[in-house]
Amino acid sequence: MAGGYLWTLVAVNVITSLIIGYFAGIIAMARSRDAFGHGRNAFLAFIPLANFVLLLKVSKNEISAYRIPTIPLMTGGLGVLTGFFLIAAASVLTATLEMQVNKIVERAIFDPSFVGVAVEFLIRSEGLETALSQMASEIAVPEKIDEVTTLVEIETNATTLRYRYTINNANADYLLDSFRQRLTENTCANMAIRPVLQAGGVIEQAYYKLDGREIGTVEIAAEQCGF
Repeated sequence: MAGGYLWTLVAVNVITSLIIGYFAGIIAMARSRDAFGHGRNAFLAFIPLANFVLLLKVSKNEISAYRIPTIPLMTGGLGVLTGFFLIAAASVLTATLEMQVNKIVERAIFDPSFVGVAVEFLIRSEGLETALSQMASEIAVPEKIDEVTTLVEIETNATTLRYRYTINNANADYLLDSFRQRLTENTCANMAIRPVLQAGGVIEQAYYKLDGREIGTVEIAAEQCGF
């Protein structure tokens, strides 16, 4: 995604489907000629339930020099039961794999590195301003950060992403230099925010008391991070 090669995944999926479809069509045509004497009923292979008509139709060429001997497990009624068993086993395996993949994806979407790649792709495809607007709209507020700090608003202004916090502490009248430094370092190290800064964006962290009085604002740009 970050390198702009996401299309290759789609291409591989489409090409694979076309190849499978091509050979499935050849097999369906052969089965139709074997069962009906012509290939016009090959389409039945791609229709659920109707494909059983094509599958179970007795061959018109019972004795053929081209017929490949099959084991009893794969012929007649027993063959159909074998097919159902294989389909059920495949379904269970597919469901199990999907569950595991979903768990991996759920863990990944909260990983800052993954989010950073998604943000970088969004900036490149939609532009910085649009990306910031979308980021702001997807974050639910209010969000309690700790016992005294609550994120109450996220807004954008051109290439600036502004976070507004309220502090429930009567003694908090200004931001300590140590706090400003730590906030800057944490923001620069945040893999989800780094693409915004590298693209020329600015992160504003504004802190207010519950009565609306401003405690202080920290502006963070690429220069502060050494990008």
